[in-house]
Amino acid sequence: GNNMMIHCTGSSFNWTTGYERFETTGAIRYESCENWFNPEKSGYLFTTEGDYIKNRVAIVRPLKTFTGGIPQKTLDRMTTMRGVVSEKLASVDPNVTVNPGDEITFTFKFSNYSDEDKTFTVTDKTPANTTYVSGAQNRDGDNLSWNVTVAAGKVVEVSYTVKVNDDATGKTINGTDAKVESIPLSCHKIYVKKTLTTAQQNSILEAVESLKTSELRDIALADAIYKEAVESSVLENATAVDVMNGVFKNYAGTSSWPSRWQQKETVSNTFLKMLAPNLYGGRQVIDPDGKVNVGQGIERTRIVLKENLVIGDIIVTNKPETEIYTTTEYTFQPVSYMFLGDKLLNLTTMEEIIIEEHTLEPIMITLHFCVIRPSIEM
Repeated sequence: GNNMMIHCTGSSFNWTTGYERFETTGAIRYESCENWFNPEKSGYLFTTEGDYIKNRVAIVRPLKTFTGGIPQKTLDRMTTMRGVVSEKLASVDPNVTVNPGDEITFTFKFSNYSDEDKTFTVTDKTPANTTYVSGAQNRDGDNLSWNVTVAAGKVVEVSYTVKVNDDATGKTINGTDAKVESIPLSCHKIYVKKTLTTAQQNSILEAVESLKTSELRDIALADAIYKEAVESSVLENATAVDVMNGVFKNYAGTSSWPSRWQQKETVSNTFLKMLAPNLYGGRQVIDPDGKVNVGQGIERTRIVLKENLVIGDIIVTNKPETEIYTTTEYTFQPVSYMFLGDKLLNLTTMEEIIIEEHTLEPIMITLHFCVIRPSIEM
């Protein structure tokens, strides 16, 4: 309707400007139909001319011949929950790892945009690898529930808290069991991998101040910061090039499309287990088991937000001008930064960069970057 469509494939990321309207796994976008149904436009769906003939099109109208019963969750969306936006949120931001023993609060937020009061039931289950702490209105073992009323034009939140089990290291916490009436509701996956405590993060900041005047640079400086702050490091004797080669394939070939290039030599997997979950780019990424994720990779992103990072994270990003695939050999020319909460420290120039709304995007406009979280392997 309104000449708009939901486009559920591809990507709208612009490498030049570093801008994309919205991207999730599969890249869902809300956009105009103009280019798709205008014969004068290059995106015309029904063209039969040109190198790429896009004439394999089917338009399906499911309700035209629909004779079955309407699923209950669809009825709920159309009736009880019509006009209500439901969200399940976690107190831990996406891609931020947690330690065993940490507490996580899940919050259900309901915004009623309709002109009538809404009353409904919310259910959830205590996630695997956690233990229930508090918050449910009704509880039967791991089964949790609430009876919620939201007045017209109002917002209501209900929450519950769980504690990460002591044996959960290396596992995930999935918030996928919730329902509002019969409508499924979920939030992002949370990874249980060691993260610096608040006290340790403060020690990192203190170590940065004491070592800024030293002659150390790059990964060697990051290594010294960790040794002084938490008396532990797994970065010793590494370079930024080592990190990049340990995460991405070292290409050799003549193709302009990197997914067709071949591995030049065996790469080290030293840094794979230190990757912050999802926070790496690239076309062919080595996963922690040493396998190659061909194409755009699995569990990776091209946008990193401040909320995804933890103090002490090391961002290693390739210089964008080196992203050229027409040569016979591909080499990394990386730049390293350390995340310090409200700013980045360039580990080469010692420049401090205040993080504002779009600070991280231009720094990471490259096909190859990664976020190393040394605490994961400490």
